[in-house]
Amino acid sequence: DDVMALYDEQVLKKYAAREWAAVEESLALARRKMLRPNQAAAGAEYQQAIQLLEAAVKVVRAQKLILPLSRPINTRQAVAGLCFRPDGREIAVAWDRSVGTWDTITLQPGKERAVPIETLRLVRRIAYDADGRTVNIFCDQGVMKWQPASDEMSTRQFDEIAMSAPKISADGRVALLQFERNNLQVWDLKKNEPGPVLKHSSPIVSYDISGDGATIVTSETDKPDVTVWDAQTGMAQRRLPILTPDEPTGVDARGRPVLTRYTAALVLRPDGEDVAVFRFGAGAVDFFSTKDAKAKPRTVGQVGKRDADWLELAYSPDSARFVLGVGRELGNPRVNAQLSFLARVHHATTGEGISLLFPSGLRAMNGAQTQPARAFTADGRLMATAGDEGILRVVDLTTGDVSDEDVPLKRAVRMMVSCPTGPVIAMCSGDSVVQLWNLDPVLRSPWSEAAAKAE
Repeated sequence: DDVMALYDEQVLKKYAAREWAAVEESLALARRKMLRPNQAAAGAEYQQAIQLLEAAVKVVRAQKLILPLSRPINTRQAVAGLCFRPDGREIAVAWDRSVGTWDTITLQPGKERAVPIETLRLVRRIAYDADGRTVNIFCDQGVMKWQPASDEMSTRQFDEIAMSAPKISADGRVALLQFERNNLQVWDLKKNEPGPVLKHSSPIVSYDISGDGATIVTSETDKPDVTVWDAQTGMAQRRLPILTPDEPTGVDARGRPVLTRYTAALVLRPDGEDVAVFRFGAGAVDFFSTKDAKAKPRTVGQVGKRDADWLELAYSPDSARFVLGVGRELGNPRVNAQLSFLARVHHATTGEGISLLFPSGLRAMNGAQTQPARAFTADGRLMATAGDEGILRVVDLTTGDVSDEDVPLKRAVRMMVSCPTGPVIAMCSGDSVVQLWNLDPVLRSPWSEAAAKAE
């Protein structure tokens, strides 16, 4: 019963009918043996039924089903931000001068609230607090905290204009804001007040924050190292050397010399234990321990110096897998050339991995590229990508399998977020429509039950 409870019987019946019939036959035989009674024989038959069930699940997953969840959400205006509540039962969406919530099971609208966007300018990002009671709305000039249950809203304006969207810890407790090229501001979301300022001597290139908000890593243009910071105190804990003195000056993705030799992109593993660093021009990803100063870095994911038109580094939410995404032009960069997405997926501990090559759904517009929207499922097994062509693709990070059939979305995708509690993602384009998709329908979930009722 525990095993059967994991999977959606309706999906198994529909997409693996023969295999499911064998499961039902084996279960019926096991139940008859229990009545005789013959518990040993019944136990063996139940084990056989479980094996048949697992085979049926494999048949369904081999079809790489991607199913939309009933009707889409329509906000009437272009979407500026969206996020799931930590329990996955609600999604918040911000659009022009408003923010609202929807129940993710029924997709019925909940609360809606007008926000004073005129005073805070553009919405950069929205995110729930750790307890799921408050929606944080980050704008250029401040952050608003809205509690849908009571409809209370408070506003805290910044002293300066934020340069980019904030990075927020996975637990929803800490945000990292950049106001100046050389400084980062830690922001306590629970208290809605600023914390320490992380000061740098040269412009910041890349930065990230751990899932618990305790550790921050940064790189800057004129420093041959990555700095590890304590988010609570704002003190630098250690510096990780990313470049040896005898290495040559770096080059960018097109082989042109960079202004400085130390530029590096980085991403922090969600558990805060490791940081992955890509050195432009060196063509390699190095993994450094943020806790053990004596641990030697390991190198994986070798990339040629001239073969990347854009680059993305990402860890799966469970910290188990690392993805290196590389965009390449397939044609003349002066025309609308499609880009490919070369993903090198590595186990975060062993470094073992696989390589994939598939169209990204991006187009180079007169030489200008955009990175694809990307989201992982909560268990870290699946990764969804979509881009300018409006095509959804799903990659199984455990096998390297890519969805056989591209899912046409009819719109270019600009934003994608994943549900913290299930294999569901939400995505939107530059319009008012938000669509939820179930990437692993064989799993029993509230979404599958809702879909069955709708049918």
